[in-house]
Amino acid sequence: MKRLMCLPVLIGILIAFSACQSMEDSLKEANAVPMTADEIKALFSDKTVNGVNEKGTKWVVYYDPFGQVRGRATWSGGADKDTGVWQATADDMFCVQYEKWRKGALRCWQIYDQDGKRTWIGRKGPADDDVDDDTWREGNVENL
Repeated sequence: MKRLMCLPVLIGILIAFSACQSMEDSLKEANAVPMTADEIKALFSDKTVNGVNEKGTKWVVYYDPFGQVRGRATWSGGADKDTGVWQATADDMFCVQYEKWRKGALRCWQIYDQDGKRTWIGRKGPADDDVDDDTWREGNVENL
């Protein structure tokens, strides 16, 4: 009976893995290339990024040049602030870990760039695939 109960979980994992692979394959077929660690550092260092998540939460984060990240989020029921760390890894991934947000989990992505359109492929932790449609600005313009 335990084997039968595990089968749906295994099938779900396999489907999720194959979907991730097909998204990455389509990026490669479209000549999108993964960003290098140096490109990731240049993209994030001393930048403020604004966005809205799928639940309507508005967020803004600042990535300082020394690997610290500070953020603020607002939603209809309140607001929150958090701090954490970010890095570009030797294996060309962007990783971030907040103290509170996402339960403090380390999350990492490989970022593909195709003519300025960036697609994030989740690699570690609860890191969802995403197409970047956020607003990027130079400096700590929100004084985070």
